[in-house]
Amino acid sequence: MSRLQNATTRLWLAVDQPTPDPGPFSAVWDKVGGILIWGATIGGLVAIVWGAVMFGWERLDPSREQKSGVAIICAVIGGVIAASAAQIINWSYGT
Repeated sequence: MSRLQNATTRLWLAVDQPTPDPGPFSAVWDKVGGILIWGATIGGLVAIVWGAVMFGWERLDPSREQKSGVAIICAVIGGVIAASAAQIINWSYGT
């Protein structure tokens, strides 16, 4: 091991590593976060089902303007963004 690595390791070990304090409202924020995650999940599923119903309705009535494809794509993209955000938040908290 080089001298620089040895010095860096000693310095790193000398620095006091604080443990994070969750605070008095951590349980409340966990519940709020859980409710928001469930709401986002249910909202995403409802959006996809709504887009599928629109798609079927437009197929039955060809005189209607075709908007369902865009609605389904937007719902899927929103779901991907929400899932990515959840993964980033879980990663940042270290869970």
